[in-house]
Amino acid sequence: MDRAPSLKANFVWQFLTNGLAAVSQLVIVLTLAKLTSKGINGEFIYAWALCTPLFMFAGLDLRAVQATDARNEFSFADQFAIRLLTGLMATVIALSVVLWLNRPGTLLWVVAAVSCGKYFELVAETFVGFMQQRERFDLVTRSTAIRAFVSCSSLTLAIIATRDLTTSVMIWAACGLVNLALVEVPWGKQFLKGVQDQHVADSTQPTAEPLPSLWRQRITQTGMEKLLTLGFPLAIRSLLVSLTPSVARFFVEGYWGMSELGPFGTISQLTMAAILFSRTLNPAVAPRLSRYLRDGNLAAFRMLLVQLRLFYAVLGIASVLTVLAFGPFILSLIKPAYVGYHSVFVWAMVATAMLFQGGVLDMSLVTLRRVDSLAKTSVLTLGTMSLSGWLLVPRLGLEGASISMALSWMIRGLYLQYVLSSALKDVEQRLAAEPPSITDDKSVEASGSPVTRAVA
Repeated sequence: MDRAPSLKANFVWQFLTNGLAAVSQLVIVLTLAKLTSKGINGEFIYAWALCTPLFMFAGLDLRAVQATDARNEFSFADQFAIRLLTGLMATVIALSVVLWLNRPGTLLWVVAAVSCGKYFELVAETFVGFMQQRERFDLVTRSTAIRAFVSCSSLTLAIIATRDLTTSVMIWAACGLVNLALVEVPWGKQFLKGVQDQHVADSTQPTAEPLPSLWRQRITQTGMEKLLTLGFPLAIRSLLVSLTPSVARFFVEGYWGMSELGPFGTISQLTMAAILFSRTLNPAVAPRLSRYLRDGNLAAFRMLLVQLRLFYAVLGIASVLTVLAFGPFILSLIKPAYVGYHSVFVWAMVATAMLFQGGVLDMSLVTLRRVDSLAKTSVLTLGTMSLSGWLLVPRLGLEGASISMALSWMIRGLYLQYVLSSALKDVEQRLAAEPPSITDDKSVEASGSPVTRAVA
């Protein structure tokens, strides 16, 4: 089997993967905004806002679990079975919510189609995560590129041909199923065969048994229970994080209707495209922060954090100034009527600038192993969004929703800064109470650096 690419190559492939996924979602939203009415676009935004948190939870963040499963503790069959079950549950819940809220019949069909499309993507994650586990980010990127092209082209062509949202989203979901059957599944089977061959070749026993084939692996109750136990806390956090922007959309729809949700969702998606860079840069920087912490170099740890935050501050300010200066022109490219939402665009970009800072702090706390604070932060952010949305959206409309998002991410950042400062002080105090007494390198390697022991 081919040798895994270098970390630098993995970074490039991961950047391309995130970029393709972000561009795909942005193109879909802009296409609907350009070719349909605000109300029709609002129905799609509503369905997307409802289904995204549910399927984020259904995923249980198993992609990360699968990618870091170096000991092969969890079988492909167990992960595949869990995604099938949780995806089905998410679909049922999404449809039940629409029926319970007594929404229009067309919205039910749109939600059903979006749920199916999300379901197929969730199943495909099993195969993509298997490739990522073997550090084949090139295959991950190629798979994402094909799915992004199929997703954008199928929905765009369907909208142009039918001018009907329900039919178009159904075609989009069907194309997702075809892509799963013709791309992810065959690639996954072919890649597993290479892993099997390598397993036999590397075995010290001449009669080594090959690994079970893709479809002959047995589903075990023990394996599924372990995956659920490991993934459930991660799923709760993913649910809370993805619910925050969705709550803003629900408030807009509840108070101002689908016709206003369309522009708001489009503008929000436009600003969130700027998050692409931080989603790729932060994971690349995290190993260096971890190395500084391991080596006891707190000064370098702090300095790198300061540099990152200054970079994102400049990026955020530049983004806000760009929207202030060129926002009307950018919005006019979507539709001339969208120019009236310039202030909404500005506040949405302010919220994105706040999100930049929160991402750095979030990564720092993970490095310091203070992950218990992240769940509390997610609850605080969601609560702030709900309260501020309830107060501001009825009075200020879409601008109030954007301000609510900015306030939520700002309070999140302030709380994370407080937790980070406390965590660093704890490390410093433990270091002062336990001065390093190790003199030789072998002892340091065996027992860890003072900072590592302090964090532990």
